[in-house]
Amino acid sequence: MPTQSSNRGSPALTKSTSTTGSKGKLFQCTGFGDCRMVFTRSEHLARHARKHTGEKPFQCVVDGCTRMFSRFDNMVQHTQTH
Repeated sequence: MPTQSSNRGSPALTKSTSTTGSKGKLFQCTGFGDCRMVFTRSEHLARHARKHTGEKPFQCVVDGCTRMFSRFDNMVQHTQTH
C-alpha cells in the first residue's frame, strides 16, 4: 500500500482570499524564497510544495523496487513499467 504524508500546518501552505473578485479562495506558495505561485485548490498547492521540499511520500508497490515519487499518479504509471 502506498504511503502518503500530510503537509498540513506547513508555512508554505498559506491560504489567502481571492483579490480578483471571483468566488472561492486562492492558495499562495510562501516560505520558499521568492516563489509566489497561486492555486485555486489547496491540494494543488500541497503538490507544488513537494517540489520545494523534495518530499517523495509515494513508494513503488512492486517488491524489491525502492523508487519513490512526489505524486501518486507518477508512482502508478511507474508500476506499469515492471
